[in-house]
Amino acid sequence: MVFDLDWSECGNDVITTYNSELDGESILRSTQSIISDARFSDIKSFIHNLSSVQNLNMNTQEIQQLGNINASMHKKHPSIKLAVVSDKALVKGLFAMHSAYYSMNFDINNDDWDIKLFKTIDEAKKWTNCN
Repeated sequence: MVFDLDWSECGNDVITTYNSELDGESILRSTQSIISDARFSDIKSFIHNLSSVQNLNMNTQEIQQLGNINASMHKKHPSIKLAVVSDKALVKGLFAMHSAYYSMNFDINNDDWDIKLFKTIDEAKKWTNCN
């Protein structure tokens, strides 16, 4: 499987860990799995751990779709924290693009949305209070 969801480690949080080869469809599928889960209504944060990803193939349309999904999620649960873990320049660029689509399409200031990029899983867990 391309990703693994762990709901148990931090209580009301979920960590999605991705394997070395990743595409946009898998990120969208994992996000939809989280949103459609009954535990989603109690979620406080989630971490997308891309630290093991070596190749990421995600097109503009998929980035925009992810921005739309996350904006909808934010409207339902404005206090959710979303952490992305990676030290790759490509992920940093896609993260910036995602944030731009999110803001542009939903007229939401990124300062109002708790989403951050981290280099390590430990930094992300500390920020989300999953330690």
